[in-house]
Amino acid sequence: MQANASQQAQTISASVAGTYSSLVDGYESILTKEQALALTPSAFHALAPASADQTAVGKLITDSTWYFVTALPQEQAQGLKVNHSVTVRFARSLPDAVHMTVTSISEPENGEVVVVFSCNRYLDQITLMRQTSADIIASSYSGLRIPKESLRVLEDGTVGVYCMAGLQAEFRQVEIIYEGDSFYLVSISTESKGLKAGDQVFVVGEALYSGKVFS
Repeated sequence: MQANASQQAQTISASVAGTYSSLVDGYESILTKEQALALTPSAFHALAPASADQTAVGKLITDSTWYFVTALPQEQAQGLKVNHSVTVRFARSLPDAVHMTVTSISEPENGEVVVVFSCNRYLDQITLMRQTSADIIASSYSGLRIPKESLRVLEDGTVGVYCMAGLQAEFRQVEIIYEGDSFYLVSISTESKGLKAGDQVFVVGEALYSGKVFS
């Protein structure tokens, strides 16, 4: 490294251990943890960096917890609760959804609130990230997605779908978890004759019944 250096190498020592970041942009003194937790919506929108130290060769991050601060419409933040966990999917820097804790929610101002999220993982992947967009996922559902047209209701009120089992139609009871515009999300069955991923479901068809043979 010394041989390839364009100028004489220099040793820089730090008094404490931490994670190094080459980014120094003037926000270091503006967005401290204490200041972030005290932000109001108007103060958030007025944030501007201070003059960056042009002589700095980087900065040292001495805490493993990092924070994501954003302003949200008050109605969108109603489902968020302090100390509860949510999933955040960032537009860049992090490829996977991140589980974060709601650290604080400000008082509403002009229909907005400032929400601060925290996380103690992936620090090494976000040291160069300052501003980004993100999707905040307060809740999610898991199951099998079926077209609404495939759902059948028997005379006794049992809800299910008809599937192909060999060359025969077979009725399989389902439990609806979530309803979308054109689909239902139904539970995955653990029973041998329950609905599972990969089953062929009848979307159209008349006079269907279990045991009906198809050529």
